[in-house]
Amino acid sequence: MKKVLKTELVDRYPRESFILTNKLPLFSLEKEKDLEKIFNEQIKKCGVEYFDYYLLHNVSTCTENAIYNLNSFDFIKQKKKEGKIKHIGIFFHDDGKLLEKTLKEFPEIEIVQLQINYLDWKNDSTQAKIVMKLQGNLIKIL
Repeated sequence: MKKVLKTELVDRYPRESFILTNKLPLFSLEKEKDLEKIFNEQIKKCGVEYFDYYLLHNVSTCTENAIYNLNSFDFIKQKKKEGKIKHIGIFFHDDGKLLEKTLKEFPEIEIVQLQINYLDWKNDSTQAKIVMKLQGNLIKIL
């Protein structure tokens, strides 16, 4: 997919003419040096110097090790300082309590992509309806 993106988008159009988003797969991280390796591979495969939006993917109780022990947020904040990321965010896969905690703990989050699936609208583990309402309330507060 990234090869197609590079060939059909990046090689054909000026970089400032499109918005490009990518995500760091937290579930693939085993050690802190994986952060740099994965990010550099993504930049190279996409053929760009920066991502407009970069999300930590699958922020959930299952990926807390990658978030806290591997310093994922610090990593993407540093990449933003370096100009390799314009906006940072999360792709969220959990319940309302964790979303609220995450947004309060990491106020530099600029975008949240939610796992909203109407099949999960009343599911106790994903709480799609609650999380969507919570995000709207937090955006008004922030």
